[in-house]
Amino acid sequence: MPLRPIDCVAEESSKMKRDEVAPRGAMEAWPGLSPYARSLEASGNGDRLFYFDSRQQGRRALILIHGLGDEADSWRHIFPLLAPRYRLLAPDLPGFGRSTVHGRTSLGRCAKAVLELMAAEELSSAVLVGSSLGAAVAQRVASMAPSKVSSLVFVDGGWPAAGGGDGSLLFSLLPFRGERRYTAYRRDHEAAVRSLAPYYADFDALPESDRSFLARRVIDRVESDGQRRAYFSLYRSAVLWVLFRRTSFRAGLAGFDRPLLVAWGSEDRILSAATAELLCSIAPRARSFLLEGAGHLPQQERPEELAAAIEAFLDDADAPGIG
Repeated sequence: MPLRPIDCVAEESSKMKRDEVAPRGAMEAWPGLSPYARSLEASGNGDRLFYFDSRQQGRRALILIHGLGDEADSWRHIFPLLAPRYRLLAPDLPGFGRSTVHGRTSLGRCAKAVLELMAAEELSSAVLVGSSLGAAVAQRVASMAPSKVSSLVFVDGGWPAAGGGDGSLLFSLLPFRGERRYTAYRRDHEAAVRSLAPYYADFDALPESDRSFLARRVIDRVESDGQRRAYFSLYRSAVLWVLFRRTSFRAGLAGFDRPLLVAWGSEDRILSAATAELLCSIAPRARSFLLEGAGHLPQQERPEELAAAIEAFLDDADAPGIG
């Protein structure tokens, strides 16, 4: 279904169009990202894919893919660091943040959304940068359309993962159990905010502006029925891939003959850094980079170091005879 770009930064006389793109009550963008806001509208079913686009046509494109239970604003500190050299596009995956979707959100549907974004923006190829589950989305894109992916960057994500735990994942497949725990946060917003702590090396050490923004954002998530549905739909889709199609991820990674950077926070409490070692042992052109003092989301805690690592990686990948 074709997608039509809409500029979210409309003139004051175009209030109707602006409200169509960002309806009343939608999540507010991080202030520094507001000028980059855009949306794709699907003809026929009303689906919208919200994204930030730094809009430097002609430059190498990097598509930044957030993880489960996150939004494109996860990359808020990366934009000003990489935008001088690259065109950056960061979507809200279907059903998350300000994007809408009819039906289920799945790993395949998220990968398709990335390809739809590339087609709408007439990108022949791009570097895919995936955070957490967003790395698995990037892997799916690379397997569906390998010619569209020039390089991959995994940020504390990717599959296969080191260690076990498959049995515990089955709990998430049970109807209503996870949803009840999720919606309980509506009665206790403080608990919802506290649930963010494991994703950071030190949540309390973040700037107050970040902590306030993230607190508002997690409350918006738990109060949204649409985001709750998308969260569990995507989570269960990913679990089913892990349980029943794991070999396709390993085979796809082993067959990916282009550069791959695996960046990992040294203090990640969600996914072990052993996963980075495993991924690099499988992918033929992979290299790893450890971000000291960062948790599961180094793009928020150590954005300067991550941006510098991505730039150095892409420079090396472009150099004759390197990689």
